[in-house]
Amino acid sequence: SMEGERIRSAKMAAIELVNRVPDDVAMGLYVFDGYGEGERVKLGINNRVAMLKKIQEIDASGGTPLGRACVQGTETLVGKRAMQLGYGEFRLIVLTDGESSDSLNPFARRMQDLVNKGESIPLYTIGFQLSGDHALRKWSVFYQNAQNLEELKKALADATAELESFDPVK
Repeated sequence: SMEGERIRSAKMAAIELVNRVPDDVAMGLYVFDGYGEGERVKLGINNRVAMLKKIQEIDASGGTPLGRACVQGTETLVGKRAMQLGYGEFRLIVLTDGESSDSLNPFARRMQDLVNKGESIPLYTIGFQLSGDHALRKWSVFYQNAQNLEELKKALADATAELESFDPVK
């Protein structure tokens, strides 16, 4: 199926990304799929094995509650940055193949709030085979709409280009 092909490509690209990220970079995984939504891997370092396992287990069905996921991801990073007294480079990387099934307004308000305080968390949005621009584009410091696996891998590589020199990242 087309759906199966898309999810396989997304998983392959994500696995390649996780394998490329240095050990001292903190990663976390928030997923929404047929099993529900939530943080599948907590933000932390040395969690590559858990990340790879949870990516493999993602099921293609389910809604696209991007608004909630983006708020949750942002709050996790804001909390981590506060714990580190502002030290570190943080980014929220969103990979989606569809528009949000819930409202992006709470996320937009939170982003605006952080921007106003000079504390924004950079959003990197990678769309996969979208029909047009995604609603998240206007909040993104980086935006790509990949059409195939090669473009998807390149977009993820570009979104994480300076990871070797930054720590931590989501």
